[in-house]
Amino acid sequence: MENLIVAHVDADGILSARIIYLFLEKNAQVYFPEWDDFGIHKKTVEVIRSAKPKNLYVLDLGSDRESFNEVRKLLDESIIESVIWIDHHPPDCDLEEFKDLKEFTIIHSDRTCTAGLSYQYAKLFGNDVDDWIGIWAIIGIYGDASERSELSKKILEELKQKFPWMFGEQVFRNTRYKIPQMYTTYFNTPRRIAFHYGARVAFNACEEIEEFGSIDLLKIDDPLLLAQYPYTSSLKYMVTLYRSIRKDVADSAVVYDYGSFIVCLINSQYDLGGYVASVYVGKYNKPVFCINFGISKYTGLVKITARAPENTNIHVGNVLRECFGGGGHKNAGSAGVDPKYGKEYIISKIIEHIEKSRGDLF
Repeated sequence: MENLIVAHVDADGILSARIIYLFLEKNAQVYFPEWDDFGIHKKTVEVIRSAKPKNLYVLDLGSDRESFNEVRKLLDESIIESVIWIDHHPPDCDLEEFKDLKEFTIIHSDRTCTAGLSYQYAKLFGNDVDDWIGIWAIIGIYGDASERSELSKKILEELKQKFPWMFGEQVFRNTRYKIPQMYTTYFNTPRRIAFHYGARVAFNACEEIEEFGSIDLLKIDDPLLLAQYPYTSSLKYMVTLYRSIRKDVADSAVVYDYGSFIVCLINSQYDLGGYVASVYVGKYNKPVFCINFGISKYTGLVKITARAPENTNIHVGNVLRECFGGGGHKNAGSAGVDPKYGKEYIISKIIEHIEKSRGDLF
């Protein structure tokens, strides 16, 4: 195999994968990890070893020492020849430690998201950047809520000259949205309904949208037309299902207020922790850790998803990385925990870490 792309299952990861896939002129296989996780571990490493790609692209999966050491092993054993690691999450190590690996290129910045960095990479090394690379970059940046970041602003301003129609506004359900925001839900939702299978559906829908020739395929409800685009049709179904169930799940959450942060408990087969946490961030203006026990029947792990307001002094990504081996950034993060640990253990770990680090951005 010439190229293998391993990417996160959210909008940023899916659309980064699409950008690099198009940059490689579709000469690549794409793998989405089975669990909404960061880094390359266990099953993902097994997939890489089995595929033995010449070139490995790792996108939007965090920047951690354990994963980088796995890369070192893969290179030392000649399983792969080169690695391009593109990411925007805060690293848990000094990236300079891995400069001795000549075939290991780390492209890292917190001034945009991975879709933005992937666009920059394609523009720098590609002979002619495909229009769809630019369109997917716009939606990826908005999908990661990175549009206000320094480098994202420059990228979006550049792309606005080429795709001005992508930067208008539309009213949906009495709320005014920027046009890219209207599309982000189609790429952030699939993992919440169908995990890595959903990410694959969204990635394949990109192919259909490109063939159709317009992103507006996502707005068309003609069943005869959609029958010709099964992945896009499935994608739209998942979004409809998500919108129909999320409010009831949020309303049924059990909420604990610990002063500086909130814990919500839900029991859903769907990965709705991000939505529920966002609802209660809006209500309490505090960091929220949403623990979903119901999802363990399908993933084998209890899912903890965190969201935090912009002015937080609790770095929720760090909390989940230090406590449970998860990851994320200051305002969002996730982790998986073995179901044998109950809510008391999970909550006590969060409280212990936050109390120990009080006074810092932790």
